[in-house]
Amino acid sequence: MSNAAFKANFSKLIQKSNADVDELVRQVAQKLGASIDKISPVDEGRFRGNTNPSVVEMDLRTDYPPDPEGTAAIERLETVLNGWKRGQTIYIVNSLPYARRLEYGWSQQAPSGVFRHAVQKYSEFLETTVKDLK
Repeated sequence: MSNAAFKANFSKLIQKSNADVDELVRQVAQKLGASIDKISPVDEGRFRGNTNPSVVEMDLRTDYPPDPEGTAAIERLETVLNGWKRGQTIYIVNSLPYARRLEYGWSQQAPSGVFRHAVQKYSEFLETTVKDLK
């Protein structure tokens, strides 16, 4: 789907629901982040610890401590989303050298990838969030 088509579909969905757009964006981003965290393979927790949410520009750091439970990563996501303003881009990235391999089946814990798996659920997250906000 093109960017223009996505924006048009998103606008129609918002108009039908009368949802608070800012809250909708925050909640869908939260669900995406939680999905990424949940599916992330865990050995020592370094991958989870370095899944970095940010706004305006990507946080490409790779020196966050291991986070086997994903608690710190989810807390960072909540903090970032609370500070998000309409018009800003929300990023969730992982710049570890082996992140690409994990995304393309390197781990038996996440054979379908991590980020791709979450993005495939985007429409579901959007629809359920719109229903929840009605």
